[in-house]
Formats: sequence, C-alpha cells, structure tokens
Amino acid sequence: MRRIRFSPALLSTLIIFLAIAVALFLRVYLPFDKVFSIEFGANPLIHYPVPETDRDLNYVFLASVNPAKWPRYFAYLTRIFSKYPGFLDGPGWSFVGKRVVPLKRDRYLYARARVGLNLHADEQIDWANELNERTYILAACGVPQLVDNPALLSARLNKDGLFVADTPDEYTALFDFILHNPDQAAARALIAQRQVFTEHTWFHRAERFVLELKENFFADSKPEPGYDAQFAGKPDRALDITAEADTLSELKSAGLWSQGMPLRLHLGCGQNHFDGYINIDYPPSRHVVQTETAADMFADITTLNFPNHSVDEIRLHHVFEHFSRVTALALLIRWHEWLKIGGRLHIETPDLTGSAKTLVSNTLLRTKMGVVRHLAGDQADEWAYHVDHWFPERFEYTFEQMGFGPIETRVSSWPREPYLSNVEVVGIKQSHLSREHLLTACERLLLDSMVADVPGERRMYDLWCRELRAFPGGNKPANVVKEQQVHSERTQLLRRINSRQCEGAPRRMIKHLDGVKL
Repeated sequence: MRRIRFSPALLSTLIIFLAIAVALFLRVYLPFDKVFSIEFGANPLIHYPVPETDRDLNYVFLASVNPAKWPRYFAYLTRIFSKYPGFLDGPGWSFVGKRVVPLKRDRYLYARARVGLNLHADEQIDWANELNERTYILAACGVPQLVDNPALLSARLNKDGLFVADTPDEYTALFDFILHNPDQAAARALIAQRQVFTEHTWFHRAERFVLELKENFFADSKPEPGYDAQFAGKPDRALDITAEADTLSELKSAGLWSQGMPLRLHLGCGQNHFDGYINIDYPPSRHVVQTETAADMFADITTLNFPNHSVDEIRLHHVFEHFSRVTALALLIRWHEWLKIGGRLHIETPDLTGSAKTLVSNTLLRTKMGVVRHLAGDQADEWAYHVDHWFPERFEYTFEQMGFGPIETRVSSWPREPYLSNVEVVGIKQSHLSREHLLTACERLLLDSMVADVPGERRMYDLWCRELRAFPGGNKPANVVKEQQVHSERTQLLRRINSRQCEGAPRRMIKHLDGVKL
C-alpha cells in the first residue's frame, strides 16, 4: 500500500481552501447576509529562520509593483536603492523579468538580509483593513523589519518588534540605524517573531475563520471543554459586568480568560475586535449611532475591578480624551496598579499640537472644521464629547511622573483631507509605586492646569485634588488626620509656585509651533 505524502506548503494550503470550501457550501445552501474573510498570516511550515547564515545583503525587498504602488515606492525607496546594493524581486519590476523567487524560498533570502523592507498600499495606510502578507513573513523569518505605518499595524503587532516609519525621511533614517545597530535590530526582530508564531500563523487564521462560521451558523454550539479561550473569537453575546463585580472572576467563569494566559485589555473597543485581548465597551443600549459591537464584555470601563499586578497590557484608542483631567489621572493610577512589572500601557488620542498646526495654516475652512470635530468629538451620544486634550509632551511628562519608562510617543496624520492628527504613547511599568506616591504625583500634574496663582484658582485646584482622592475605587482618606496632612502638604506645594509659573504651563503645549513654516 503506497503512502500519499503532502508537502508542508501543500498541507497548509489545503487547510485554508478547506475552510473556504466550507464557507462557500454554507453560503449556497443556507441563507446568510454576512461576509467573512481570512487575514494574511505567516505559514510556519515554510516561513522560519535559517540558522548559521551570513547577513550579506543590505536589504531584501520581495514585492510586486504596479502603477498604483509606484509613487509610494519611489518616495520611500529611492534614496536607499541609490546608496546601497541589495536584493529586489517580484512581479512587475521591468529589470527582473521572470526570475521570481517561489514563496517557499523566501526564508533563505531573508536569512541573508540585514533589513527586510516592507511598504503597504495607500488604502492600507488610510484604513484599518489589512496588513500585507509580507509583514507576517518577515517577522516569522526573524529579519529586522522596516515598515511604514498602516492603520491596522498597532492592532495586530507590538511595534516594539518593528522599525516603523511615517515618512520617507524617517524610513531612510531608520534603515541607516538598523545597518549600524545589528544587535538592537535582532532583539526587535525576536519580539515580532515570537508574536507572529503565537498569534498570526495560517493555522490561527483558519481556526478563527472556522470558529466564526460555527458561531454564526450554529449558534447553540459551544467550544469543547478545555478549549483555549484566547482563540475563541468574539462571542455571540458579550459578558455584562456590573460595577460591583469581581471582573477577573467573571472573565474566568465566562471562559474569556484562564490562569496562565496573558491578560490584555482593550478598553472602549467600539467596533474593533483585537485578537488576544479582552475587548470591553459600553453595552449597545449606550450607543445611538454604533449598531454593532465587537466587545467580549460590556462594562463602564471606569468601574472595572482587577487585582493589582495582574494585567499584562492595557490599550485604548480614541477613548482617553473622553475623560476629564481628574478622571484621566485617577484611571492612570488604577491602571498602573493593575499592571505587572513590565506591563504595557498604550493610549492613542487626537494630537492637539498637530491639530493646532492645521488650524493656524492657510487650509480650507472645511478642513479646519474637520479638525475641530476631531478635537471635540462627534457628540452623538451623551458620552461622545472630548473633554480634555493630549499631545506628545504632555503624555511623556505624565507617564514619567506615573512611573512608566521607557516611554515612546508617535504622531501621525491622515494623508488626505482633513489631515487629522493623532498621537500614540506606549509606556512600560518599571516598578510598583504606592497609591499615595501616585496620588501626590497626580496632584503635582494638576498644578499645570492652573492659569494663575489667585484664590479662585487655588480653590479650583483643591477641588480637583479632592475629586482625585474620592474617585470611585480610589484611595479615600482613612481619617481626618490623614486629610489634614494631605491638605497641608498641598498648601506648601502651592506656596512654592507663582503666577508666572502657572501661566507658563499652557505655553508648553504650543512651543512646538515656534518657527514652524506652514
């Protein structure tokens, strides 16, 4: 009896096509009104590092080219190609001809590359629709990856494992940095490689796809006992958490998390479901415009309750600006306490500095009104107002005072009208700080929101500090003596400032505009 042998590439391809065949069968024979798709991923059977290979090529760029891609390639790659030799291959390059390397041989070329170049199409930059397959292949092969900044990137991969550039100048500068710092580049590549092999292979994609079909076509079916909840996808009905609940216990009971799994929270997820995270948002009853939710769990994120030192990562995208200055600082205290040493806090908001540059430019009024909307919120729901504003310097100073570091901030703008500006900050928790230490640090931060050293402003400052200490779940004073001690320390702190210092605080926000030519 002869055995039939399948190559790794053929086997993995069959898995994908089998999932697609099931979907087509169900689509034909069952009524259904949704579209499912499979994201790109790495094939671990053919994409993996090749050991003991000299990195003798400055770069490898394996990509197709067509008229739509050429302007971006020209802007980002011309200076690199004109200065350094490397390897280029793919359909559409006039000088390549038919010498296209088969996909299964990519790893041998990438093993020789000091830098793996990667660029995305314009629509991938503007909209969070997909990452190209090359993003995952480069990471799986262990090559330091230089990539532009597609909208979906931060939702899929830890940027600490990549070299991410927003502009052609930054792309060229990072290329030179990687060539001259191979050890740092290799360390980053290892971060990306680990993440892809644990979250973004073809097998993860196929499994998620089958689960989506199962959940939508067979609503009464349940995962097998012991099934790892990390890959269970978005549930049919999100868990509803009340303010009094023990959140972690509720997650365990619902099968959304189990001991030994990383605990990563995506707060205020809206319609964006991040794999590997607990996605949390208001219930549908709190939304007027949003008709669908991607949440695994419904809750008011200001009332969540996790044990100290239990969370690996917390991220929020366009949520933090909805909180007042006091609430924002109180939540930073809470999140700091939840995070483990080495845990990540990742926040994205509109960038006030970048928005100000657009507002003072000679652009169209329509563009400026789009920026105003970006800063003020859509105001379609009672919570949909932006009540505070953030920019890189404020984030960096705040995170530093809260015990985070190293701190990385990134600014970006839409490449099209109305050129909306955003800022992201990522901070790593370095050590455990006491609640009182954090409260005192936040009281110092609140001083910068005073505009003068006058009685009315001092009363306002005292009110902010009382609200901070009385925040739900916060550190309410244990007794009157403690409150008097805190008030005394605060009074001494106020006496050390003067009106000029207070007036200078808001000026720091616009110092980046000095000398800017628009």
